[in-house]
Amino acid sequence: MDKAVKGNWIKRNWLKLYFVFIILILIMLSVGSVLDFISYSTGEKADAVVTEVINKREKRGARGQTSEKVTKVKIRYSIDGTEYSQEIKLQGWYKLRTGDSLKVSCDPENPEKVIIPQRLYQGIKFDILWGLFVGIQLGLVIKFSRKKDKPQNDDHFADTRQA
Repeated sequence: MDKAVKGNWIKRNWLKLYFVFIILILIMLSVGSVLDFISYSTGEKADAVVTEVINKREKRGARGQTSEKVTKVKIRYSIDGTEYSQEIKLQGWYKLRTGDSLKVSCDPENPEKVIIPQRLYQGIKFDILWGLFVGIQLGLVIKFSRKKDKPQNDDHFADTRQA
């Protein structure tokens, strides 16, 4: 295949390639949330008690130039008479208080691996926002590509009295 033909194909189809790439990213991000949801619904349920909640800002980046809101939640729960304690980090601030009770889901083979509903909702909200972002982009591109594809007919402004 000639390089010029190949280059023209990429130029003609760049928008399709872009959306395939964005949709693949959306699918990959959603897979994590789906797996967390399956783990939560199939795992062994336990009642947990919140023992500590810390809302703070954590610095990120190579030089700590940006920060993000983080909630660290320490919980205590028991499975089959064995007491476990975990610290879970959530993005954003959550209104959990010390002494609140939560329904958690644990992996029966590894009870220290725990999923709390707030973490599950966090992933679902992120996926919904990504989906809206992709949908808006797709809608705008379709709208503007239709305008571009319409033939420009400037003859309708011509003076019709010349007949």
